[in-house]
Amino acid sequence: MYKLRSLNLSLTVGREAAKRGVKCFVELSTGMVYKPDSVPSKENDKLKPWSKIAIFKLQAEEELAKIEGYVSPGGSISHQGEERKSLPY
Repeated sequence: MYKLRSLNLSLTVGREAAKRGVKCFVELSTGMVYKPDSVPSKENDKLKPWSKIAIFKLQAEEELAKIEGYVSPGGSISHQGEERKSLPY
């Protein structure tokens, strides 16, 4: 169920957004993709998904990052054949 409603849905919508030239596509993830700790996680902390939904959310992030023009949660944009570039906040 999580794979269908989280991973597949995110990838389908993300690919369609890219195909249609959508300027802004926001994919929401979860803090459960980070290793559990007693302090709040940061964007570059170690990833260790600890729930089923977190596993599929992380997979969605990784697959979406391969789509041309996709901006990752960390603020990087994906361009084929180029390095990922950080975007200012």
